[in-house]
Amino acid sequence: TDPAWSPDGTRIAFAQQVEGNLDIYTVAVDDPAAEPVRLTEDPAADADPAWNPVDGSLAFTRDLGNGNREIFRMDADGGGEQQLTDSPAAEEDPAWHPDGGYIAFESNRDAPPGVDDEFEVYVMLADGSGTTRVTNHTGFDAHPAWGRAPD
Repeated sequence: TDPAWSPDGTRIAFAQQVEGNLDIYTVAVDDPAAEPVRLTEDPAADADPAWNPVDGSLAFTRDLGNGNREIFRMDADGGGEQQLTDSPAAEEDPAWHPDGGYIAFESNRDAPPGVDDEFEVYVMLADGSGTTRVTNHTGFDAHPAWGRAPD
């Protein structure tokens, strides 16, 4: 699930369930015989891979259980993993800004108590700091994406 093209167009990152666990993999697109390369091996479910368009690192969502999903970042080879968000709520679906300096994501961190399906869009710096809420609506504001301004 959740396929995402690498910035140079040579690989696709995706989430795949193997032996009961959802992890992030990449595969080369120019070799039909290429085997997927597993990048995460955490017992928690990993999904929503998103490539940094500048340095090729990946942001992704890790489901820690009980509705707690966090945004993580790792190098393109799966190393250098770091947690970027830390909230008991759901933080998911990262999307990199074209300059690689920001990540947009959805979260229910500000939902009223007992309301799990009210999500808003947030933006944070690439290191996980400086989180700002972008939307403020009742309902489901989700699946953020960045565009480029015309030249």
